[in-house]
Amino acid sequence: MLADCDDLPRPWLVIEDAHARVRAVLDFFDARLAAGDYLLVEDSLAKRATLREFLRSSPHQYQLDTRSLDLFGENTSCAIDSILRRA
Repeated sequence: MLADCDDLPRPWLVIEDAHARVRAVLDFFDARLAAGDYLLVEDSLAKRATLREFLRSSPHQYQLDTRSLDLFGENTSCAIDSILRRA
């Protein structure tokens, strides 16, 4: 059960690709991620408003992992500006 996931080894890589209840998924993992964990939002162009709202209201800080985001060129994946590392 995901509620019991806190004991799993770190760092975590959480990939959101649900296309439903996106904000609830982000909030669920925001409460569980630790510094150094990753949160990747797939198909983020369609979720841009939700992602921005989440980042503004999250009590935790996230940094864009520009090395991963731009590995093959600037924003060439479906995770546009949404490979995040918890600070």
